[in-house]
Amino acid sequence: MKNFIQFGLLMLGFLASNAHAAPGEFWEMSSTTEVAGTPFPTPPQIEKICVANGVPDPQRLQSKDDNCKITDIKNVNKNVSWQTRCVEKLATMVGDGEIAYTRNSMIGKSTLSGQMGAEKVVMNIRYRGKRVGGTCDTDKD
Repeated sequence: MKNFIQFGLLMLGFLASNAHAAPGEFWEMSSTTEVAGTPFPTPPQIEKICVANGVPDPQRLQSKDDNCKITDIKNVNKNVSWQTRCVEKLATMVGDGEIAYTRNSMIGKSTLSGQMGAEKVVMNIRYRGKRVGGTCDTDKD
């Protein structure tokens, strides 16, 4: 389960940059992970990241976690959606995610569910972001 919680924290990385170097702007992103059956969500994780063209790119996560594959990415009317499949030694998790964005803000969520041994696991990750400005290179992490 620890790896899947780490996955939730890594979901911030999907906003970090596109696959190709491009100029970007800094955004402050916050994420909170809730695991069904636990008494409280994780404290918000806040990170300053570089986003190209103000558009979230979930494919970026794939380079950070070889156990998770991002597929079926769609960007329609300022909404980005995707499918996720994570395969660990003891569990396979599947889910989806979406982020709505404007010039200055992003808000979204993703859900992962699966079996870990005999236990069903459901994770909900919530995202919030705001553009803080300043130029950056999306190829540098």
